[in-house]
Amino acid sequence: MEDIGETYINDLLSRSFFQDVEEILPGVYYDFKMHDLVHDLAMFFAQNEYFTLSFRKEDIPKRIQHVSFSNTHWPNEEYEASRFLEKLNSAIRTIDFLSASCSKSFLNACFLRFKCIRVLELSESRFEALPNSIGDLKHLRYLSLTENTAIKKLPSSICKLYHLQTLLLFGCSELEELPRGIGNMINLRTLIMTTKQRDISFKWLNSLQDLDIIHCLNFELLLKGMGSLTALRKLAIANCPNLASLSPSIKLLTTLEVLLITSCEKLEFMDGEAEGQEDTQTFGSLRILRFQDLPRLEALPRWLLHDTTSNTLRELLLADCPNIRALPETGLQKLTHLQKLEIEDCPQLTERCGAKTGEDWQRIAHIPKIYVAEKRFHLFRGWMKTGNRVVELYAREGVIKCGSSSMIG
Repeated sequence: MEDIGETYINDLLSRSFFQDVEEILPGVYYDFKMHDLVHDLAMFFAQNEYFTLSFRKEDIPKRIQHVSFSNTHWPNEEYEASRFLEKLNSAIRTIDFLSASCSKSFLNACFLRFKCIRVLELSESRFEALPNSIGDLKHLRYLSLTENTAIKKLPSSICKLYHLQTLLLFGCSELEELPRGIGNMINLRTLIMTTKQRDISFKWLNSLQDLDIIHCLNFELLLKGMGSLTALRKLAIANCPNLASLSPSIKLLTTLEVLLITSCEKLEFMDGEAEGQEDTQTFGSLRILRFQDLPRLEALPRWLLHDTTSNTLRELLLADCPNIRALPETGLQKLTHLQKLEIEDCPQLTERCGAKTGEDWQRIAHIPKIYVAEKRFHLFRGWMKTGNRVVELYAREGVIKCGSSSMIG
């Protein structure tokens, strides 16, 4: 499904349907907006199906399927809310609360009335808890609670959302834990999460393809049940200051294509076992590997040089890792498919990888594109919400020219 979506995006890009396009991470993240003319055309055709509501609205089209509740006062009494919602078609597919201030009882009335919704947008809401009736939304595919800093617990009934594909919990800084039955979400494909847990099990999430673990301040050990994530293609771990090591089972992610780890100040152990005890089974699909702002990391993981990884890796970024002082003495020549190497703000490593004169230059000279810089420029800085998406935010603080097998600083 994701590959088909990328094909559509590339097709629309080639036809100039989008503008202000930025390819943040090739083949993974894009940032763009719809062309103004295309937007106007879409709004023209959607005017009978999409509507923004306020409580006093009387003239409501019968055919609407996608509604946004404006930021006005909504009734606290469930009876009053139900009377208003009866004006709407019960076959509503999308509900967006647009940061609207409404009560839990009003939300419950929505769930009882619109049981066929596919998309539920509750970003920046202030609910401390969701109604148990959310478990009755059997057709729900997309649920966002992004930047809800009040919610502390999700109801166990949420695990009945067997058809849910996207669950966004980024910025839920007070969320104590994920429900224990989350493994029942057998169709979940994207999970972006912030919680107060120390560890978590991802067992049985066999359909999960995109996992982002962000600002989990208490996380100490990752990750239980990684071997069951048989479809995972992208894993991002960011701003987890107490994370000290990765689980050995992370190497069982044979479908993983993108691994991003940033701002984990205690992380120093990447392999998960002592030297000489490593399992020969390791990643078999990894294309992009990025390590940034890992001050205690002293060496690249040994699994990087295993045959299964070296035959697939295309891009490697090392940034703000001052304790990585040198590249491995042997094995880098195995990375025959590596097309791009970026080293930035790693002082000793930068010096050793100097073009033609650096001690490690001959180990990397076979790589077509090499970028080495002492001047800091952040390629992987944080997350933000854009529309209905949570995306990584990149901000450059310097300009680095591109070269082919040469050092530029």
